[in-house]
Amino acid sequence: EIMKLLDYKKHRGKLERSFHGGTFTGNPISMVAGTATIKELESRHVHLQLNRIGEYMIKSLEKVAEQSKLPIHVTGTGSIIGIHFTRRKPVNARISYLERWNEEVYPLLHKRMLLEGIVYVSEHMAHFFLSISHDKSHVEKLVNVFSKFIDSLERALKSG
Repeated sequence: EIMKLLDYKKHRGKLERSFHGGTFTGNPISMVAGTATIKELESRHVHLQLNRIGEYMIKSLEKVAEQSKLPIHVTGTGSIIGIHFTRRKPVNARISYLERWNEEVYPLLHKRMLLEGIVYVSEHMAHFFLSISHDKSHVEKLVNVFSKFIDSLERALKSG
């Protein structure tokens, strides 16, 4: 079993064992708490709920992107979603950078979202990570703000 490679008592030599570090590595209380959390999440089907709201968000953002005349792509799975202003739909992080048609759009979208009370990690990458506290109303607000942003972006690009 792969976990046996982490047993430093059986594998004393550095080249014999796998290294795994972390803040709470080997802490039995952290392990018990983590296991209890996973059981609670599974019993309440939290992952299914997150995936449903995520899929709703992906489809809603894709609809806005399809209605736009700009090359905009939405990627994601479950509760992890990305918006890309790229010439083609990215299949990896490298493509998502190489195929960008405008670097300035990302910070503009980030600022617009912040002004509307929507926060995400980086102004250089429009990635969203949903949590169990998000519901359909949060997604609808984000999609509405995104749609208005795209409308204003199209007008600005058209006017030169």
